Amino acid sequence: MTEFKRSRIEDAEKQIINIKHRIDDNTVTPNELLVLGNIYFDRKEFDESLKYYEKSFKLKPMGEVSYKIAKILLEQKEYKFALYYYDRAIELGDSSEGIFSDRGWINLKLGNYDKAIDDFTTAISLSPRDALNYFYRGFLYEKKGTFDKVLSDYSESIGLVPNNAEAYYERGKLYLTLNQEQNAISDFEKAGKFNPQIKKETDVVLQKYMKDKQVREEIKLNEEKRKKEKELEIQRRRREKVEFVRLLQLGKGQLELGENLRAVHTLNDALKLNTESAEAFFRRGEAWWNLDEISKALSDFNRASSIDKRYVSMMITSVGASALKSVGRFVGDLFKSDN
Repeated sequence: MTEFKRSRIEDAEKQIINIKHRIDDNTVTPNELLVLGNIYFDRKEFDESLKYYEKSFKLKPMGEVSYKIAKILLEQKEYKFALYYYDRAIELGDSSEGIFSDRGWINLKLGNYDKAIDDFTTAISLSPRDALNYFYRGFLYEKKGTFDKVLSDYSESIGLVPNNAEAYYERGKLYLTLNQEQNAISDFEKAGKFNPQIKKETDVVLQKYMKDKQVREEIKLNEEKRKKEKELEIQRRRREKVEFVRLLQLGKGQLELGENLRAVHTLNDALKLNTESAEAFFRRGEAWWNLDEISKALSDFNRASSIDKRYVSMMITSVGASALKSVGRFVGDLFKSDN
């Protein structure tokens, strides 16, 4: 131990004794309690330090004392209590960069992201060359999904501290989010160079990204395939609809020309394309009737009327009730679905 250090320790002990005597006499001042708190703070005896800072603050609220109380509570992870004393320090006029940086960290931990961003922004305005403030603000912007600001802050942090492995790691992950693989790989390599322990993490993140990418590509290909198949199906149905209309019109024309057998064949093809066309069944029924294929005709008439009941009256008009009676059937019995 050097003579200078020994002398400082002895002076501190004398101050402790003197101030504690004044505490016993109830004559101690807030500044003396602050001094006593500082001595214990320097010794890292934080519980003792906190006790005297609180006594000082109680006698006279001061920004400096509130800040020191907040620092200890932050160290002890008493975030909500620490936040109160940081707020009080700022209210009492202490506006140093460290206060806003610390309070930003607490608001980050408590999930108050907007307030944390405001604190780090203020800290940056007070100390523009502190890389950590940019790093944390970038982290917060990433939480909120404002990626352009994230990239800017991470890059600013790296520019101020070019060997910051953590910043390269986080920016690399951001590049993966933006699907900029080569930039991500470059940042991961630099992160591993400056901190070999982080290389395992970058490898895991990159492997997961590549695996997820493969899955995403497969999903995309399947979606494109389904979309193409759907388009082809729509086109097929359109072609079938057009072809059905063409065949139906052709069959009707053949029927009018008395080409009944050809009409049957044409309407057979039409019904393969549309099995629920009442008109196609009805026209084929007319063709069968003309060919004296009565049972087939009645079967087609019955099917037409089951699809659309209007074809009952159309059948009577086309064939005639007397003709139906001549084959030993009564219209009402044939088309029971109409009753």
